[in-house]
Amino acid sequence: MNSAPGSFFSLSRRSALRGRGRGFTLLELSVSIAVLGILAIGIFSVSSGSLRLIDEVRDFQDREARKRRFVELCRQNFENLPSGARVEFDYKDRGGHYDTFLSLRDAPAAFGFGAMPPDIRRVILASEVEPSGFARAALYFLNAEEERRLDREGFDALNPRRVILLRRLKTITWRFFDQNSQQWRDILDKNAPQPPMLELTLAMDGDAEPVRSVFWLPIRQQTRVTAPRAPDPNDPNDPNAPPADPNAPPPSAPPVEPAPETRP
Repeated sequence: MNSAPGSFFSLSRRSALRGRGRGFTLLELSVSIAVLGILAIGIFSVSSGSLRLIDEVRDFQDREARKRRFVELCRQNFENLPSGARVEFDYKDRGGHYDTFLSLRDAPAAFGFGAMPPDIRRVILASEVEPSGFARAALYFLNAEEERRLDREGFDALNPRRVILLRRLKTITWRFFDQNSQQWRDILDKNAPQPPMLELTLAMDGDAEPVRSVFWLPIRQQTRVTAPRAPDPNDPNDPNAPPADPNAPPPSAPPVEPAPETRP
């Protein structure tokens, strides 16, 4: 039996309309969600990496700024010490770790922040190991009584004023230039002359390499004690001469030698 004219085109048009109104299959939705998830993870990873990089750069800049301020503070105070000041060095073993104490004597204004007490006798720049394993740099200001207790009982017996300058230090060491041997020394003997230069090696937590700085020290003037001169009793202008005896005869004039005879 023959089909009616145009029936084939009607069936094709109805099939196309049914296909056009059909939704996404489950497979297509799954693929779309997977692609969106991959894109979201990539965007989140990039954002997290950028934020982490920003934090690392900020931490690096903060560490560098703190180290620079500490080095400049040391340079300003060391190179402007009074000529009569003396630098001393001591250390204490803390079970494999060492606390170091760099003392400045006869320099009461050193590392002064604002109005300092007038009775300061010694300023100590200490590096001390904390329970975390890192070291800290701190300043101590000792008066006369605390200085005497330090000499008698040691640093642990004191509870002086303290100003913390830096924390979380991996390395903080001092060395002293020996002018006689032209070498750097780790220890400064008490009776040794004042070194002309100090060396500081500093590294904070997160630093790959330590920073080395060298500071000049002023030449210390030594006070020489001379024996008093014996008074001259014949010098009336000598203030140390004894008073003249009014009954004593006047001093005789020195003999006058005759002039040599001249012949014509």
